[in-house]
Amino acid sequence: GYTAWSWNFGFNYNQREVDMKKMFLGGDGMNQLIEKYNISYIVVGPTEIYDLNANEEYFPENFPLAFQNRSYRIYSAR
Repeated sequence: GYTAWSWNFGFNYNQREVDMKKMFLGGDGMNQLIEKYNISYIVVGPTEIYDLNANEEYFPENFPLAFQNRSYRIYSAR
């Protein structure tokens, strides 16, 4: 979401934002971050692809697809 709202309400989102970018790149450390944030599902859509440079090849190779439509894919991280 829009990170300025987090800052506006006094939340320190800097580390979480760094971790989120790492997660969408995939690879080393992904499983530790999923566990750290207790993530059940990963959404890959237009925002994740264009703003976070989501590695579109990584997710289908490493997580089962739970839902898909024209614009979004949701992977199970359970």
